[in-house]
Amino acid sequence: MTSASEGGGDGGASLAAALAEAEPLVTQPGPDRQLVRAARSQLRRLAGKPASKEGASDSVDSIFKPAKSYPDEEFETVAARFEDLRWKLQTMPGGATVRTDEYYVMHSFVQQAQHGDVATEKPMWADRGGLDYDGRNRRADKMIGDPPMMQDRLKGMSRDRARQLAVAYWHEGIPPSALYSDTRGITARK
Repeated sequence: MTSASEGGGDGGASLAAALAEAEPLVTQPGPDRQLVRAARSQLRRLAGKPASKEGASDSVDSIFKPAKSYPDEEFETVAARFEDLRWKLQTMPGGATVRTDEYYVMHSFVQQAQHGDVATEKPMWADRGGLDYDGRNRRADKMIGDPPMMQDRLKGMSRDRARQLAVAYWHEGIPPSALYSDTRGITARK
């Protein structure tokens, strides 16, 4: 199989040709089949097509679009309080626990508003040797759950826009079912 890195800067034409040559490898289990699948994903990214079959959009508005605007002055309170909410936990293989998907969406908005684009490497392993599900969910393009958004999807978003979305998500995006007890003091919910 031709290496995908040999393509140079031709916009994926050589990658497409290599995939056509390697098509028979897809029917045989093994590492070559995985390389072909990875090359297909890379070609889709180069072409600007979504990698998922559902055609998920990379737009933040496709994930969360606030119904109304909220004052930016609430951001500091929201950023300080969202970690202290009693988020429900999900058990992962190996005994690791992660919070609900809504926590990671909120965390992403707050981090983007406070620090801007993430420049650190994605975490892979936890301190005890298992997979770092929590760290991976904080940075994942597609989480283990449903909402396909995290910090990598927010790259390039202005801090002001992230502040607005964090406050709006606090009021509208976090369902009470994501928390053991809702202590936000929000009474008007739809």
